Amino acid sequence: MRLVAWNCNMALHRKFDALRRLEPDIAVVSECAAPARLTALDALSALGGEPVWIGSNPHKGLAVFAFNGYAVRLAEPFHATLRHRCT
Repeated sequence: MRLVAWNCNMALHRKFDALRRLEPDIAVVSECAAPARLTALDALSALGGEPVWIGSNPHKGLAVFAFNGYAVRLAEPFHATLRHRCT
């Protein structure tokens, strides 16, 4: 299994081909727009399944994409109110 972690620094719709060239099975992408925004820009047409995305800003969240027959889902239980905080 090939796992890729990448901070795309936004604008993933312009960089999705670069992600595909890495040939990941699972890609964890931070600072990524919500899938609805990426779909509207036709960036996810090569994706096999639905990605998992979390975040409060539709322009900048965390996404997990699956390729090559793999699938992703949120863990049970998922607590959306649990937030990371730096002090």
